Amino acid sequence: MDTPKRIPPHSGDICAQCPNPDVVSSLKVHFGKPAWEWECSYAEELHVLGEGIEIVCSKLDGNCCVDNNKDYFVVSPKIYPLRSFLEATKKYLGIKS
Repeated sequence: MDTPKRIPPHSGDICAQCPNPDVVSSLKVHFGKPAWEWECSYAEELHVLGEGIEIVCSKLDGNCCVDNNKDYFVVSPKIYPLRSFLEATKKYLGIKS
């Protein structure tokens, strides 16, 4: 990943209303590009028919104010088991991402 070293932002730096403002991001690759990622226990996946997946905040009772699905991504510990299952299933069936 060719990217200049930058100081990882806190979630509160991106959104002042974030109920978990002290979470520090880490630099990850999303859709082939470097992006900041936060792990938040308030984040939940919401499947919207015809739209895909949105990340909602259980404390704000609406969309996550940090995740913009472009440069900033928020994940939850509750999301990882589903992702792992889907990735394992794809490998087993020989499906490439």
